[in-house]
Amino acid sequence: MSGGKRRTRTSQTQTLNPWSQQQWTQQNNHLQGLLANRPEQQSYTGQLTAGTHGLEQLAGDRMASGYYDARDYNPLSYENDFDQDVYVNPYRDDMIDRMTGNVQDAASRARADAKAATLANGSYGGSRHGVREALIDESMLDTIGDQTAQISYDSFNRGLGMFENDAGRHERAHFSNERGRQQELNNLLGVGSHLRGIEDRGLAADYAEWLRHQDAINADYWNNVNANMGLLGSIPMLVNSTGESVTKQNPGVAGVLGTAVQGVGSLFGAGGLFAPGGIFNRTVQPYGGGGLGGGLGGAGLLGG
Repeated sequence: MSGGKRRTRTSQTQTLNPWSQQQWTQQNNHLQGLLANRPEQQSYTGQLTAGTHGLEQLAGDRMASGYYDARDYNPLSYENDFDQDVYVNPYRDDMIDRMTGNVQDAASRARADAKAATLANGSYGGSRHGVREALIDESMLDTIGDQTAQISYDSFNRGLGMFENDAGRHERAHFSNERGRQQELNNLLGVGSHLRGIEDRGLAADYAEWLRHQDAINADYWNNVNANMGLLGSIPMLVNSTGESVTKQNPGVAGVLGTAVQGVGSLFGAGGLFAPGGIFNRTVQPYGGGGLGGGLGGAGLLGG
């Protein structure tokens, strides 16, 4: 028969070292305090863009008022603006009068010459003399008419030419002024845009400086947080260990039978219940003597 088996159970208890627990708790509380007091993100309250410059606004107001509008131009016209008293030579009539006098004087001299000739040849007062004077007068009138027309024509044309020159100058002056206004508009817009760009760059520099300051604050904060997280992770986690080992013996079949035999021996062996003289191995006698009586009385169970 086989004997019992021996079994050993080992248990181990590990607890965090109090020093490590204290250091970790303190550092963790410090880290949680940092995270709870994160710097508040500030809003930028400064101006971000320059907006419309005053010169640009002035240009816009002038454009809205029609200051730069070229459609208000009314060119000079012959029908409405040509004034002969202004453009035609004011000495035209004097020139005609002088020319007429000169032609008449010339006609008078021609008539005197014709008279002298007819007197010389004896035809004065005749038909030939009359025809010659008539021809002189006709030539005089034709000359006066032609010269008068020519003087008037030349004077009018010169006056018309001056009017046309004035109309051209008026038109050129208008468009020159228009170009000047357009150039003024471009200058206002250009200078205003340039100054606005300078102001924009200044505002952008201010905003960049504000961002740099905010980034520096955040960088310092997160560097501090990361450093404390590193310290928390570097704390040594010391462990205290306690162990217990318990061994148990299994009696097996042989052990059980041995225990049973020992029990039987205790019943039938010397001094046992069924051993000679034991309580269950006595002869029953009548009352008294050595019988039951003796057993119960006297030397019996009840005996003295």
